[in-house]
Amino acid sequence: MKEFDRIIGYVGIRRELEQTADILRNLGTYRGAGAKTPSGMLIHGAPGLGKSLMAECLIEAAGVPTFTVRKDKADGAFVDLVRDAFDQSSSVRRGSSCLQGSNTLRPAKRHLPHSHA
Repeated sequence: MKEFDRIIGYVGIRRELEQTADILRNLGTYRGAGAKTPSGMLIHGAPGLGKSLMAECLIEAAGVPTFTVRKDKADGAFVDLVRDAFDQSSSVRRGSSCLQGSNTLRPAKRHLPHSHA
């Protein structure tokens, strides 16, 4: 797949992205064979690893409508943007959603109740 020629190294990841693109392009064939198709994907890693490039290659190779969200808003507004993107993508028959900029997300603080068991 020429779209993935821009990804240097990461052989295993590239193979998975190529397989995912093939599944997205040929949903009917895979579903007809009983395969469960992906409903989303998160590409995660340290800044500078090429996550955006990988996502762009996947989007090009899959040829399906894509909704991209970048972390350029405050955390609360960003969550709303992500929800809106997933709502929009669910209205498209063959949609996929792409979340970029996940390396800038801060983990949420969770206060779990203590178990006294």
